[in-house]
Parts: sequence; C-alpha cells; structure tokens
Amino acid sequence: MIAKCSALLSLAFQNVAAHGRAYLAATLPLLATLTPWIAGSAISEGLRRDARSAVEAGPDVQVSGLRWGRAASLEPGLGDRLRSLPGVQGIERRAVASVVSGEAAILLVAVEAPRLARAAPLAAGSAPRAAGQCLVGAELARERGFAPGSRLSLEGRVTRVFEVCGVLSSADAVAGSQALVVSLSDAEELLGSPLTEEFCLWTSPGFEASVASAARRLSPTVAAVTRAEVEARLARASERRAGALALFLAPLTLAAAACFAALSWFVHGRREVEVAAYKLSGFSGGDIVLLALAENSLVGLCAGAAAGLGAWVWVRLFDAALLVGFFVPDLSPGAAVRLPAHFTALALAQGLCLALAATVTGSVLASWRLSNARPLGAFA
Repeated sequence: MIAKCSALLSLAFQNVAAHGRAYLAATLPLLATLTPWIAGSAISEGLRRDARSAVEAGPDVQVSGLRWGRAASLEPGLGDRLRSLPGVQGIERRAVASVVSGEAAILLVAVEAPRLARAAPLAAGSAPRAAGQCLVGAELARERGFAPGSRLSLEGRVTRVFEVCGVLSSADAVAGSQALVVSLSDAEELLGSPLTEEFCLWTSPGFEASVASAARRLSPTVAAVTRAEVEARLARASERRAGALALFLAPLTLAAAACFAALSWFVHGRREVEVAAYKLSGFSGGDIVLLALAENSLVGLCAGAAAGLGAWVWVRLFDAALLVGFFVPDLSPGAAVRLPAHFTALALAQGLCLALAATVTGSVLASWRLSNARPLGAFA
C-alpha cells in the first residue's frame, strides 16, 4: 500500500509538471483573491499589534468631555479633582485640533512640554526645547517637504510661525504619521485658552477601573475609558476592517473556485487518452481518483504558498499599494510610514486551506467522470 501511494504521488508530481501551464491558468483567479486575503489578514494583525503597543505606552485612563454623544469641553478645575482621586499617580493634559496652514488642514496634537521634550523615536532632528518649536509626523514631512529647520505658519485665533525641529520616525505609530505635535502652551496661544480636550491619568496597579468609575461620577459630561477598553475598541475596529475585506473577497474566491472547477473539467476532458492508458495498464477507478486528488492537492499547496509569498512581497516591497487605503484611508500610496503588518501562521494556513479546498473539490467531479469512462472509448 505504501509503495502504491508512493508511486501515485510520484506520478502526480510528473503530471503537474507536464500540465503546468494549464494548472497555472486555472489557479490565476484563485491567486488574485487569496493574495489580498492573506495580505489583509497580515495588515489587520499588524495594526492590532501597533495599536496595542501605542496603548500600552499610553495612560491607564483617558478622561474626555462628552455631551449628547459628541465631544465637549471639560469643566474648569476638573484636573485638580481628578488628581485627588485615590490611586491616581500622575495626570497630564492633551488636546487634538485641526488647524490651517496655507490652504491645507493639519492635525495638531498638543501635549505638555515635558512630554514633548521626551518624544522619541525621531528620524531626524531633535526634540523641541523652546517655545515655537514642533515635531512633524513622517508622512506629513514627506507630503509637505518639512525637515528640521523648516518653518510653517499656522492659523487659529492668531497666526503663528513654528519651527520644525524634529521628524518622527517612520516606524512610529500610524496614527501620528500626519500629525504636528506642539506644546500645550503654544497651542493655547494659537487657538485660545484654556485648551484641554482630555486628561491622561496614570494609576497604581489595579486601580484603572475604579479611577475610571470615580471620574465618571465627578461630572455627567465626563467620559472615562481604561487602557483595556481602548485596546478592545481598536482591536474591534481592525477586525471589522479585516471582516469587511473577507466579506468582499469571499464571493470572488467562490467564483475563482468555480472557474478552477470549470477549467478542470475542460482540461481533464483533454486527458481522456492519458487516463484510458492508465486504466489499460491496470489502474482502477479509485486509483485514478486518488491520482487526481494528489495532483490537485499539490496544485493547491503551490497556489497557497504562491499566494502567501505574493502577499509578503506586496506588503513588504510595495507597501500594500491599492490595499493600504482600505485599512488606513488617510495614508496615500507611497507613504513614508511603514505599514505595520504581521504574517501569522494562522493567516498562511487559512490561505493554504482555501487553496486546497478550491483545487481538490473543483476537480473531484471531473476525475470521477474520467475514472468511470470506458478506456477503449478514448481511442475511438
């Protein structure tokens, strides 16, 4: 039995090599759907890990204003009351706004001066040390041609000129790639004071949930979320994107499998003489089916491996062009930020399984038909 299976497998290798062009044509639609499927899974996992790293480096609790389901300003003196809550070890202010520079809108992130001075990693320049200095994200620097020493004018309540002293690394979080980071004092002078959109709280271990609950009780317009809640929300957002891509590609994958089945029927019909020769030499109908299953399993493995390799090349060498906009709409093709992607064994295994399912099931009917055909009829 082992010798028979080995002989069938060897013959399957020879047949795949002999009919390579036909199998390639049949699997091209499958490759066209599996490649973005695997690439999308890798990008989704990379974004999830990137978000988790950013959240772990951030505060334990974020407190912001919320009224009628929309962002609202925080009450004066709220910072002092939050600082006095049990378990709170540190508190920082942070603000996010949109400002105009020339004719373009720029995302402005304002943090406290000590936090700005510790900004890292930087691709060029240094952290701000004086008023009027700022950091720019890697993608914003690429789009606008900013470099250390560049100056830009921002329009708000007043118009101010800022000096770019550093460019954030392209390996930094995607969220900050198009941001301009300044100190809170500079932002308040530009946009008006007071400027506080949220408080970042650092707590003692195990106090995150209790501090968040206490913060919500301080005011009906306060929204407080813990680090775990932020991470869960970001993970769900990434999973929704991946699910939407899978939902879009699923019918295309079924169509590709149907295309493979149709082409298999046509190609196997061209092999009637070959199959008849097998049967005349002593092959049973079951042997013919096993041979076809071995052939198409090899084709499926090759297709799954090729799709995985194609996805890796697409993401790593071409930055997932045409696909990146689906996951990060603000990033343009050729962005300076390296898109986070992580190829997991599960994603590659899914690609292999889908390829095997499409090739094996698509050829079963054609193989069964040929295995039951009269050998002498093929030579008529």
